[in-house]
Amino acid sequence: MKKVLFYALTLILPVVVLISGMKIQTLKNIVLNGFYCNLPGAWLTGNISKAPLPKVLAESAFSLLRFYEEAESFTYAQQSFSQPYFKKYDDQKTELPVSVVTLKPSSSDGYLIYNDVLIKDNSTKKPDIKAIFERKLDLGLKASEQGPQVLILHTHATESFNLSGAEKYDAAASFRSEDTSENVVAVGAVLAQELEKNGIGVIHSTVLHDSESYSGAYGRSLKTAEEILKKNPTIKVVLDVHRDSLIAQNKTKYRPIIEKDGITMAQVMIVIGTGTASLPNDNWKNNLRLAVSLQGRLDKSCSGLTRPIMLRDSRYNMHLSKGYLLLEIGSCGNTLEETKRSAVLIGKALSEEIKERCEK
Repeated sequence: MKKVLFYALTLILPVVVLISGMKIQTLKNIVLNGFYCNLPGAWLTGNISKAPLPKVLAESAFSLLRFYEEAESFTYAQQSFSQPYFKKYDDQKTELPVSVVTLKPSSSDGYLIYNDVLIKDNSTKKPDIKAIFERKLDLGLKASEQGPQVLILHTHATESFNLSGAEKYDAAASFRSEDTSENVVAVGAVLAQELEKNGIGVIHSTVLHDSESYSGAYGRSLKTAEEILKKNPTIKVVLDVHRDSLIAQNKTKYRPIIEKDGITMAQVMIVIGTGTASLPNDNWKNNLRLAVSLQGRLDKSCSGLTRPIMLRDSRYNMHLSKGYLLLEIGSCGNTLEETKRSAVLIGKALSEEIKERCEK
């Protein structure tokens, strides 16, 4: 009976949502209390080299060939879609392409701009950028204080990569891994090492908040962050490190890179959650100020490394700190080495940012 009910819901629920036209973001906030969210970066506006402009993956949730672990819904740029997360496909092996791309807007139309940094506003805040940046960001960093200044954690720690750099991938392959040497925890480790190399104290949490279930991962990472921040009041910057999931409608995985001196690096996107009515983020303007400043430094050190900053109506635990950022380093099509190289550049830029903001 339970199996019958499961399959009935699997078939009916997506149809009901599509027919009703209900805003997916609203549904998600009500049902999941704002903690259950992934960031596929589905808006791919602008020029993409070496590949046509991809459409967002929009798989139906009622394919009986698949055994789903979770199913989530999102809204980007007025385009609603659902992206299933699964443990395995059927036994039929299918090879699908991985395409190298460089994501770059063709113009600044449709973006907010400050100091040449582009911001994609997918929130309902309609921010006054000029007014926001009339006020300076004070993170409360003090050079005289002893202790760590940065916390790195991973809400979706099991997010992994195209380890071999192959041009094709097996459709049955998992998007995730609990091996911390090959998922985003490994990227966070490189970022932590670069910060420490530049004299910045770091705590790196390697907890796999999404290992037992993808649902509720933000709630679990919230507890981790709260505990660490309580014990370490000198921490003023928190980085939640992820990797994106750029997959086209034809299931092509995208590998967003920038090449410099013959070396490829994964493109980076900073995400800021402006909060919701039920889960407010009073820090979002400060979060944005830090994001814009950091992105400006990254763009100067490696032009094209970053994608436009994204503002979204979610919280992502950013209410905990003025210096809280969510980083999407690469995507599921990138190699681990490409993301690590980007992490080094982020570490250098953030080190400069922190040192300049420290009160003597």
